[in-house]
Amino acid sequence: MNEVTQFIDALKHPLSEVVSEMRSIITTIPTVTEHIKWNAPSFVYQGDDRITFNFSGGKLRVIFHAGAKKKELPPQRLIADNGLLKWASNDRAIFEVKTAEQFSEQRLAFSDVVHKWLACFNHQIMQGK
Repeated sequence: MNEVTQFIDALKHPLSEVVSEMRSIITTIPTVTEHIKWNAPSFVYQGDDRITFNFSGGKLRVIFHAGAKKKELPPQRLIADNGLLKWASNDRAIFEVKTAEQFSEQRLAFSDVVHKWLACFNHQIMQGK
């Protein structure tokens, strides 16, 4: 059993089933790997952490980011998201889940955001090339 599975199995959070569903969506992308970072599951794509869960304050947030290394900000938001995300900057956005019902209604949109987010790094937007 890997460290993320162990972490989620031991997670005492009212939305732990949603966490498992989200993980399943993210890990459908074959080249994504996972580990624990900042005391939460984090997902690596092309060598950088790109999606990280956050459980602070008893909430469930998914942070979409461009990795930990300082990079020049893109001139616009990396993806279009139909209002699902709260943008902290053009390369960092947050999806917050309050209930399992909310996630159930937004599951397909969440999956779309995950795929769009990771796909944008295929075009080397963040490397300035």
